[in-house]
Amino acid sequence: MTTSQQVLQLIHQVAEHQSAFLDLGNCALQSLPKETHTLAPHLKKLNLGKWYIDTQSWIESSSKIASNCFSNLKFLQSLHNLSELYLCENKISNVESHSLSQLYKNNDSSHQISNLNLSSLKNLEILFLNANRITNLEIKDLPKLKILVLVAEDLTNVDLENLPELNTLIISANQVTKIKINQLHKLKEFYIYANYLTNVVLQQIPEVRSFYLEAEKISNLQLENCKSLEILDLHTSKATNITFGQLPSLQEMSLVANQLTNLNMEEVPDSLSLEMKNTRYTNLQLINKQAVIPKQAQKPKEEQTSIVENDQRVGQTPRFQLSI
Repeated sequence: MTTSQQVLQLIHQVAEHQSAFLDLGNCALQSLPKETHTLAPHLKKLNLGKWYIDTQSWIESSSKIASNCFSNLKFLQSLHNLSELYLCENKISNVESHSLSQLYKNNDSSHQISNLNLSSLKNLEILFLNANRITNLEIKDLPKLKILVLVAEDLTNVDLENLPELNTLIISANQVTKIKINQLHKLKEFYIYANYLTNVVLQQIPEVRSFYLEAEKISNLQLENCKSLEILDLHTSKATNITFGQLPSLQEMSLVANQLTNLNMEEVPDSLSLEMKNTRYTNLQLINKQAVIPKQAQKPKEEQTSIVENDQRVGQTPRFQLSI
């Protein structure tokens, strides 16, 4: 049986059972057969790559012929009910489809992405992008996007704007040096793994509750107007300057293995649990309604000393927990 005959057989099986899922991964396709369009009324999930997700697990495509290679996906426009599209390990540069709600794309490392156009994906809710040959990425004006995962070794610049429903953002990109974030008003969980990122400024993200940062070369971190932030984890980051505005909801903060020169935090919540193991710093100032706590410079292999002062009653111990 030829490849084209195998593909047609898969399409006919889906049409006969009116299935919502069609697996055409690894079929050496350059375009979809015209018969695919007859599936439009019931087709909601389409795999054109090596992998797809089923019940929260990654499944390898049943076909093992060869990777598909598309110049664009304009042929998807007729599949008006399509909500999930899988393009893992696919050679493709441009994505356009108005009905998509989930897009999973893993770019072949031998293929350079020249233009990843997501502007037409107005129904996109989940975006998983793994691309090793993309350097600049702009994602904006996706009104329904809720979860965004970016894994890209060569990515250096990320621009995210006007994603009003985004609640979870994960960025793993060792080479990224700049992340621009605007109008992410519903973001609740934010994870950054970026060894070359040097500067992070988070402003006007009122709903963010968890922020995890791992960036070996970070030198400046500023958090302002993150009034719902509960968990802050800067594990293994080598930040030299950290400045926080008012974080009234903060419950846990970890600064493990940082090399700080300055930490300034205003109005520390009474219930804050602060962990600072293996941390070197020259100036630490934590201020709450009752106490100001500066720390003297820590010298390697010497016992650290501390001074506790109170602006109302000298010697009063603040109620937040400090673990060093």
